[in-house]
Amino acid sequence: MSSKGGKRRKNKLNPKQEKAINLLVFCEYSRTETASEVNVHYKTLWEWLNQNELFIKAYEKAEKAKDADVRRMFKSKTYKAVNKIVSLVDCGDPKAALAAAKEVLDRADGRMKTNVSVTADTDGDVEILIMKREEREAQKS
Repeated sequence: MSSKGGKRRKNKLNPKQEKAINLLVFCEYSRTETASEVNVHYKTLWEWLNQNELFIKAYEKAEKAKDADVRRMFKSKTYKAVNKIVSLVDCGDPKAALAAAKEVLDRADGRMKTNVSVTADTDGDVEILIMKREEREAQKS
């Protein structure tokens, strides 16, 4: 029972707790800003985050949902990013083309298989050194 004589809801967050989770997770407010915005003492927010199992579970669920959204966003842009890098290989700017070629080679099949070193001197001479990861590791030893 609360001090006001009403029953506490143990299976549902109150509106301030829901707002706090939204501000912390999705708006990236600090704990101090969140406590102020939802009009609770900082210690109350700390207790929710560290001692209130329902709040902790809801907070963790919101964090996982945010992480999943971010991964989905990046995944949806992967194809476009790869196409952009590949198109730069054929662009007119030699530095951009070399950097793009390096990215393509480094990330072929989604793995860093090779080490590509591109150097250019003031005369415009370009040296490209391509080494398999195993060869690079052997050279270091």
